[in-house]
Amino acid sequence: KGDTLFGMKRFALQGPWVRHFMNEWYWHKLLRYSGLIALRYDFVDVTVNGKHLPIYAIEENFEKRLIENNHLREGPIFKAHLTPLMTYKNGSMLPYLKAIDTYQASKYSQDIEFMKLVQSAESKIEAYRQGDLPFSKVFDVNKMSKLLALSDLVGSNFALSYSRESAMDPRSLVARYNTLAYTNSRFYYNPITSLIEPIAYDSETNLGALSTKLNLIGAGRKFIDPKNADSNWTWPLVVFRDKVLFKRYIESLEEVSDKSFISKFYVEIEKEAQEKLKLLHRSFPYYESNKKEVLYKNQEFIKKQLQPQKSLNSYFDGGCMDEGLLCLDIANIHIFPVEILGISLDGNNVIKPLRETILQAKRIEDIEPIFSAQDTIKESVLKEVKTLANSLLPMVPIVNAKINKTPQSKTFPYLEYEKVKFRIPEELKWTHDLIPRLRVISRVFGAR
Repeated sequence: KGDTLFGMKRFALQGPWVRHFMNEWYWHKLLRYSGLIALRYDFVDVTVNGKHLPIYAIEENFEKRLIENNHLREGPIFKAHLTPLMTYKNGSMLPYLKAIDTYQASKYSQDIEFMKLVQSAESKIEAYRQGDLPFSKVFDVNKMSKLLALSDLVGSNFALSYSRESAMDPRSLVARYNTLAYTNSRFYYNPITSLIEPIAYDSETNLGALSTKLNLIGAGRKFIDPKNADSNWTWPLVVFRDKVLFKRYIESLEEVSDKSFISKFYVEIEKEAQEKLKLLHRSFPYYESNKKEVLYKNQEFIKKQLQPQKSLNSYFDGGCMDEGLLCLDIANIHIFPVEILGISLDGNNVIKPLRETILQAKRIEDIEPIFSAQDTIKESVLKEVKTLANSLLPMVPIVNAKINKTPQSKTFPYLEYEKVKFRIPEELKWTHDLIPRLRVISRVFGAR
């Protein structure tokens, strides 16, 4: 009754092709290496009733030994309904899916202390989905952001396609990658931190190469501020509405895109990986697994997005010179939010903006047509915009040298310009001749 196999009480046996052979093994090793909850996933030689079978994959299921093996205190494992379907009842719109479904609920139904943890997890999820608590007060954002960054690294980009008309209907989602798909999300309530952590499984990762900017799950996402509350409500994209999570996500991308991150990982697991590959070759002699170079290329791709050569389109607006202020119209043309640090004259002292300024990225629905190869008109305009990026130019249209009084948002309707003000130092004698010598200093929000 208390027997276990390889330390597991509950597990599944399946053909190794179900989870893409070594890819799932690498994925769980990468999760553990990164300090996230990882299932035990291995390859075993199986004999049933004296009949020798091909090599199988064994995958751990959800119960307390999974948590203990990850050196965590026992707590509820559950599936969360994070975007509840609504039903009309007694004159009100109410969710008809409860917040969480706990694994082995009947086993723990008489355990008062454990059920208190279940109630805490359920109340937090309910508060989150009702908008009473932000994501960062319910979930462990350090671990969730790391999971998002790792998924970008391995090319599992959570490509979720949906129609705008039915964006709120989970049934309209098509998830090409499973790690955080709505139907595959599993979580653990940590009784020490009182925060919820992700359990990643069934990743179906192909360890594919990143090919476009839109492959990154954070591309085009927005976090909430007083002027912006329209970020996607689809799971898992909704997590980017939280500013703390977004910042941690960028920091995690920096960590996983450091070349030493993968180098040290492979040093740690290379010997064991060769043993697993040798075992697989008993039944699948032609199978090969060599994804290290793909991961290195993905690291380079991510690093370029964190350190873009051009991220802004900036125009001079002399409308506030009488106030001793320099006013610029600035738009973000990058896939991530960009923080304006200041302006610099000839690379000297940086003049900070009057207030913190973070320019949100365009929504993914608006970025897609811009980057679409089929939309040649917008693509050609974007190339023009990129040639102007990070330069301060008089407020003129691309094809007209005269002063342009038309708001830039109308000239480029898919860019959102914001007026940013800087106080001119008293010792600086301002003339319009200084404009070409000015540069905007910026960085991707959350990046070092």
